Amino acid sequence: METIAFADAIARQPATLRAALRAVRDGLPGLPAVTADPTARLAILAMGASVHAAQALTAYATAAGRSVANHDASQVGPATTVADWYLAISESGRSPEPLAALAGRTPSVALTNVPESPVGRAADAVLSLGGLPDAGVYVTGYTATVAALALLGERAGLPGAAAGLDEVPDAVAALLAGPHAALERLADAAPRCVESVGGGVSFAAASELALLMREAARTPGAAHTPATFVHGPAESLERSDLLVLWGPDPLGIADRFAGEVPTLRVSAAPDADLRLPDLPPMASAVLEGVAAQLIVAPLAGRGFDVGTFRHEFSATKLRPGA
Repeated sequence: METIAFADAIARQPATLRAALRAVRDGLPGLPAVTADPTARLAILAMGASVHAAQALTAYATAAGRSVANHDASQVGPATTVADWYLAISESGRSPEPLAALAGRTPSVALTNVPESPVGRAADAVLSLGGLPDAGVYVTGYTATVAALALLGERAGLPGAAAGLDEVPDAVAALLAGPHAALERLADAAPRCVESVGGGVSFAAASELALLMREAARTPGAAHTPATFVHGPAESLERSDLLVLWGPDPLGIADRFAGEVPTLRVSAAPDADLRLPDLPPMASAVLEGVAAQLIVAPLAGRGFDVGTFRHEFSATKLRPGA
């Protein structure tokens, strides 16, 4: 997998998403038959950004009356979950936790950008993202994974999960072209903390933004659903923070903090600060992932190279060739 600069990975996404959609569609017919059974129970085994990407599918499934288990793979033991099939997600395919969680679980599918990786080899079948280039802080891998999960959801009997996906690359190109006055104002910002709030499929982007703030901007970030946020976490907000609201705001959070805390509203609403096209839910979740990257970009890499880590732990990735 080619490693490229953070800004380049963001800019290339119209092309990389088209490539990912082709690769995933080409791979779907080779998956076990159980993955197309609408009654089959799915358990996802993932870490980090992959867990966040999977939150979009779990939210979509919940809204459709279905249940998809989304597990932090490091917390999965022999009796943790029972499902009819298992999906291990790892962009690099070298995350040891999904690899360990696959042990003894079958039938299994690995969703990865590197099919020949340890996770890819351990699963019964592999669904490739297409060997896409990506940054050290994953960009392409996140949005491509959300798109792949939408296609998997449609295959698994979730009607409309893949609706609008073919519109996404052009929508991403338009979003990248800007201009976005709200994002330009972030160039001079230095928030103490970023509170990221979203519900439903938008909780995926809310969570991914919080992680990107920590990895690419070395700024504390936290993600909440709207109801959870007003149940206590909102109490710590200060004028020096940044509040990002994703999708509808049924609890009036933006109005409550108007004039008190810098707030960025990201949605398809006409009065949104960063307005997105009104796409079906899973397609919107892909686009929201790009929006999260654009929010981080003006704050990223101040005094360091994005993708270099001060506190790197060797246990998070198996060595190449393992």
